[in-house]
Amino acid sequence: MRAKEFLNESTIDEMALPADWDPTALGHDKSFKSRLQYALERAPRIGGGSSRVALIIPDQGRETVLKIAKNRKGMAQNEAEVAILTDGYLGRLDIVIPIIDYDQQNPQPTWLQTEKANKVSDAKLRKLLHCDKTWMGMMYFTNAVRYTVGDRSPFQPDLPKIKERMFQAGQTEQDWDTFIEYVNEVATLVSSSGLLVDDLMAASNWGEYKGRPVVIDLGYTEAVKPLYTKGR
Repeated sequence: MRAKEFLNESTIDEMALPADWDPTALGHDKSFKSRLQYALERAPRIGGGSSRVALIIPDQGRETVLKIAKNRKGMAQNEAEVAILTDGYLGRLDIVIPIIDYDQQNPQPTWLQTEKANKVSDAKLRKLLHCDKTWMGMMYFTNAVRYTVGDRSPFQPDLPKIKERMFQAGQTEQDWDTFIEYVNEVATLVSSSGLLVDDLMAASNWGEYKGRPVVIDLGYTEAVKPLYTKGR
């Protein structure tokens, strides 16, 4: 089933790749290097890591993001991300970036296209999530997510203790209510997808979309992790 079938009416008619791109150039019979070279000759790169490259694609008057796999780890990450974003429930959570389309010719997608979120700094992310404004804010957030999904330890503060510490740092009851709403959404995402909570500590894995915080890198899950730790 196509990813678009899960999306709201405002995105159903959107294009995927630009009309002047040759879809066969990103086909399964091409090498990782060839696919990436074709895309980089036509679109600017905005980021990437050891397994994927992110590029900017204009689409109906705004910018979108195309993620292309550099290797098999990248394809596994694409597969995990597509599974989350095309899920009829998880893909509609406000905490994730909306998907536009993806490679459906391969069992593991070589590429996927999403809406583009603005980059956020550590301080901006803490503000969006209504965390404690100090560096402890994201630690409180991830600890709250772990506690909510049942991953608890005697060394981590429980929710009442986190609330107490946040109030001591100057947060309000309204801040706490918003904070917990985001914690619950991320906990739902983590428990249903295997997304690694530790990855959520980094602002680079988040963005701002339509004024709200969204997770923009959803490919590093429990199932994908062994590909990165094999041989260590």
